[in-house]
Amino acid sequence: MLDGETDDQRQQREQRNTDRAQWRAHEEEQQRQLVPHNLDDAFDIVGDQQVFKTLSTNVVVAMANLE
Repeated sequence: MLDGETDDQRQQREQRNTDRAQWRAHEEEQQRQLVPHNLDDAFDIVGDQQVFKTLSTNVVVAMANLE
């Protein structure tokens, strides 16, 4: 019990501490469940244009389309 704290205030403080601990545990569990994704293969086409693996290939294709 803290100085000048009533029993009701102590219970409220302890409940807040419990709630925070549960929230942190939930957040940690969520972070462990995240599966890393390789986004390299996710962007094959943007709009109706094909996207190539390298920047230089995309630049060459864009320049060829401008000519």
